[in-house]
Amino acid sequence: GALPDATTSFVTPGVFSDTILIAGQPPTITSLNSVTLIFSTVSPHTWAGDLEAELMAPNGDTVDLFSRVGATTPGGFGDNSNLAGTYVFVNSGGSSFATAAAGVDPSTAIPSDTYDRSSTAGTAVPAADLDNFSVFNGDNINGTWTLFIRDWATGDIGTLTSWSLD
Repeated sequence: GALPDATTSFVTPGVFSDTILIAGQPPTITSLNSVTLIFSTVSPHTWAGDLEAELMAPNGDTVDLFSRVGATTPGGFGDNSNLAGTYVFVNSGGSSFATAAAGVDPSTAIPSDTYDRSSTAGTAVPAADLDNFSVFNGDNINGTWTLFIRDWATGDIGTLTSWSLD
């Protein structure tokens, strides 16, 4: 779906949400391995640093996949590269999303790859969610999982094509 733009930069984000319903599985999560986001190559989202992607479990536990990459202040702009392609987020063992974003120019997409999930630790909006996927261990897998993508700055939109959990 289309990612709505912020209505007021760094105050009122545009919010995209989508759900996956899981039912009939063994109830206890032992490990969430990865979350895959596929952004449109036809309608990419420019300014990756505007976005925060968050996964919420059926019980309300949340984890940031990435958050305002490159932003260091609440009103500061983040990285200006594009999101267009497949991005797999893992706890560890992947590449650095921030380093990949900083390594491309504004008209280029961050390369499709497997990245460590990350949060902007500084004072950027929103506050960092430092939990990793292990926060889901022991939770019931069955129920509605929700992906939120918040756009914290005005001026650009894009499209998420699909997402999945492993």
